[in-house]
Amino acid sequence: NADSATSIRNAPTFSGTREHQYAYSSVPTLSGTATNLYNYYVTNGAGAGTVTNQYGLYVENLTKGTNDYGIYVAGADTFAAFLVGDVQIEASQVGGNLDFMTYNTDNTNGASNARITASVGGASAGDPAFVLDIRGVIGWSMGADNSDSDKFKIGPNSAVGTSTALTIDTTGLVGIGNTTPLTAL
Repeated sequence: NADSATSIRNAPTFSGTREHQYAYSSVPTLSGTATNLYNYYVTNGAGAGTVTNQYGLYVENLTKGTNDYGIYVAGADTFAAFLVGDVQIEASQVGGNLDFMTYNTDNTNGASNARITASVGGASAGDPAFVLDIRGVIGWSMGADNSDSDKFKIGPNSAVGTSTALTIDTTGLVGIGNTTPLTAL
């Protein structure tokens, strides 16, 4: 097929203990134009051995392309399709900003929104929340208290509904310093 090529396809077998094992490692050298460059195809590890940390994909800083996608899922129409399962995004650095951003560049369509969504599985699940934390000092949370009639709560604790400072119930009643609002603000 003239439209595709594989630079490396590898299924290594190893035994013993290693700190790092690279199933695929590829640095393609281009002399022409590639519309799409697929560096890795990853599948689950096989065999009876044990693995401490399995990385489906480990991506170094990408800077070569006009658009550099560390993770891209073909056919994905929601953010959930990009990152599924138990996902943790964590980074640390000294100085400067550490930003997580969603950015919609469309400036022509009033329905083109940028959203960050925290969602849980249903009425018996935990609380969808955002936490602002000063490590070792205080953590503030804001979210929907799923176990208290889905009230929106803000408080100086990393768990929604603990030490609540502000409560808004689903009818719009507001409570400051209490979790049972009686009137609108």
